Amino acid sequence: MCLAIDGLAEGTYRTISAAAKAQKVARQTLRDRVNGQHQSHRVSSETKQNLNPAQEATMNEWLVLNSTMATPLHPQDLRARAFEITVQ
Repeated sequence: MCLAIDGLAEGTYRTISAAAKAQKVARQTLRDRVNGQHQSHRVSSETKQNLNPAQEATMNEWLVLNSTMATPLHPQDLRARAFEITVQ
């Protein structure tokens, strides 16, 4: 999808139909994204996340630290830690 959008912006493709066909993506979805009417799943779900990117990075560092120390984490511990981060 990104290649089709970039190709349209750079002038590689003259029409949305040509870009969709060349990149094998749905023409309607490509048209909606170009017109700003449709977002990718990743972008649209950002508002539903409990952790912001900085908090998520902190959580990842904590997970890596525990992994290198060979102390496996239970999912319940992970959820509790995420809750602690969001409450602060």
